[in-house]
Amino acid sequence: AYLEKWSPQSALGQLQAKLDASEAESEAQIKQFLTQDLPLESFLESFCQSRTRSHICRTQLEKLQELLQKDRAQKDQVGRDPAGPAGCPGAPASMAPARLAPLQSGVAPKAFDLSYGFVPAFLIPSEAVVPF
Repeated sequence: AYLEKWSPQSALGQLQAKLDASEAESEAQIKQFLTQDLPLESFLESFCQSRTRSHICRTQLEKLQELLQKDRAQKDQVGRDPAGPAGCPGAPASMAPARLAPLQSGVAPKAFDLSYGFVPAFLIPSEAVVPF
């Protein structure tokens, strides 16, 4: 049960659910703004945060899918070629520990760095906005 909870497939499902929720939140914010239930300043701030979360989640999801595909391809290759990486002198026994080393050292990869912020492509001063 523990391995199922923390498996890469489980993480993939959780990331997909988080991405879907973030996309739905962005859509709801757009609808609120268009119906004038949300002021421009609040909309810009919350929408940028929501899109940032969505972008980071999408990037993490794509990277995890890429790692799973590489791992699957590597397992297929080892299954077909018994003298694969383990049979070659000087080759690492497994690629997984090397891939996980940065996470075990406590240093987060750049994809998880949330310290940067996004700025909208253009800023409209509130004085320039004409109310309907």
